[in-house]
Amino acid sequence: QVPASKAGSTNQQNKEELIALSRELASVTSDLVTAAKNKPDQLGPAALGACAVVPKMVETAVALAATTTDATAQREQLKDVKATVDSLLTLIRAAKATSGK
Repeated sequence: QVPASKAGSTNQQNKEELIALSRELASVTSDLVTAAKNKPDQLGPAALGACAVVPKMVETAVALAATTTDATAQREQLKDVKATVDSLLTLIRAAKATSGK
């Protein structure tokens, strides 16, 4: 079900939002890696920053999938975001292990 905040959004708007969120995710991922390597005390805030992007990505992916009736395209769009979120979780776990926290 499309989140109320995304109701009426177009395919293009959702694609642009996912691109913006991907850039945001790249930035917070960089913060996470830097914290793990150099500032272990900043690992928690960096992980929270990364995790703040996840619900936005999921909402936007659901809204994007809702803009098409092609079931294959819907599955692929949702699968891609799930893979991104799974990779982020793996990175957070690795960063925690590396930092010794």
